[in-house]
Amino acid sequence: MQAVSADGQIDAKTKQLMTFALIILGRCEECFEVHYKKSREMGITQEQLDEAAWLGVGVGGAVVRMFYVAQMKKVGGDSNGCCC
Repeated sequence: MQAVSADGQIDAKTKQLMTFALIILGRCEECFEVHYKKSREMGITQEQLDEAAWLGVGVGGAVVRMFYVAQMKKVGGDSNGCCC
């Protein structure tokens, strides 16, 4: 799994943002907690995470947006940058 998240033709930060978008789309709470923390440790900003989350919301719709808002509340964050 490390090879998937390591720098390659796509840099590790971009891969992490892609992973985050897919986690939002898949609505996996445990994955969210792990990858939210990892993203922030990698220096990914909240604004970048919101933009990645938009990708999941764009594909998955309102139910995915509700998941993201709920998860952001759990980590004490603000999801105002995502969607409405």
